[in-house]
Amino acid sequence: MAKIVAPLFSLVASGTIADLITYVCGHYAKKKNWNSDPTPSDKQKENQTKWAEGCIVWQELEKDKDEWKDFLKVLKTDRECAVKIAYLGNGFQLFMKFYMDEGPDGWPNYPLPPI
Repeated sequence: MAKIVAPLFSLVASGTIADLITYVCGHYAKKKNWNSDPTPSDKQKENQTKWAEGCIVWQELEKDKDEWKDFLKVLKTDRECAVKIAYLGNGFQLFMKFYMDEGPDGWPNYPLPPI
């Protein structure tokens, strides 16, 4: 077990205290995760499968990917929409948001943008 002899406000402080907290060279501290069960839950498996299916659909779009990029630009010009989608950076992310929220065939003009 580590013995603390000085404050941890240092650029070179690192180490583990009581197998609970690890300090890494003054950059960050991480806590031990006690519930680290690597087995995904049924909901996680369902989401992973749906995400993989959405990625396959996206790759099949080929030329139509630009329509999603353009749709994102249009949405960002609307103040209300821009706030709701501020974290989306490209057409793929917007498509996957629609796919995960609505599912396949979940909007008009699927798999193209709903305009």
